[in-house]
Amino acid sequence: GNLLSFEPSRMSLYCNTLQAIASGYLIAAICLLHLSIRWQVAATGGLLAVYWLVMKFVSFSDPAVGSCAAGMLEPGRNLALLLDKYLMGNWQDGTNYAWILAQFGFGAMTMLGLLGGQILKRVQGHGKKLAWLLCAGAGCLALGYAWSLDFPMIKRLFTSSMVLWAAGWCYFLLALFYLLTDVLKLNWLTFFFSVIGSNAIFVYIWVSLCPPTGNFSRVLFAGFSECFGDADRFVFYLCNYALIWGVLYYMYKNRTFIKV
Repeated sequence: GNLLSFEPSRMSLYCNTLQAIASGYLIAAICLLHLSIRWQVAATGGLLAVYWLVMKFVSFSDPAVGSCAAGMLEPGRNLALLLDKYLMGNWQDGTNYAWILAQFGFGAMTMLGLLGGQILKRVQGHGKKLAWLLCAGAGCLALGYAWSLDFPMIKRLFTSSMVLWAAGWCYFLLALFYLLTDVLKLNWLTFFFSVIGSNAIFVYIWVSLCPPTGNFSRVLFAGFSECFGDADRFVFYLCNYALIWGVLYYMYKNRTFIKV
């Protein structure tokens, strides 16, 4: 939002993935601290339902496009984007990502992850934990698909059906990695990802300050990758990510973990 310019005329409200994570964590933290498991499940369903009800049944009007019937979900013509426009201006520059109303979806997604953690923490026995995770995944996929027939899966709006569909696959992946690491003890299969996950914040900062196409990477790898002809882009990005992983591995071996 141009905050560091120190010029009030240039500053503006701004949202991105970090804001989505923050709002999701805030909602999930409140639910975890003050609600029982059953009410946590109910709160998750409530967040998804409220978002659907608002987007589906509230009509709106925009001077630029005129009146729009309830349930309109076209790019640039839906209630979530209109609300963002009125409260934050035109900072999005045509990206068509929703943020304010989509916080219902952000919160529900984080709650579904929290409930996955509750399964691992509270259910006893490997078999039962895997069964619960697989059932949760199948249930989310089925409900998400059924809901998409009325409320389509739209990532830029973080619709309720998209949240359930994504969570369903995440439950399956959680079950898979739990099976590999906690049940079968095949930690070597996941070591590559553990090195990355242990310093996820550092990776986020790295790619922001030194993007793959930035000058730093080009100085190191551009000339070398050009030796591979048509595969130059693949080799360039492979070298870039190998460098990042090497730095992360060095930090991992030295027990250097950057956390909030």
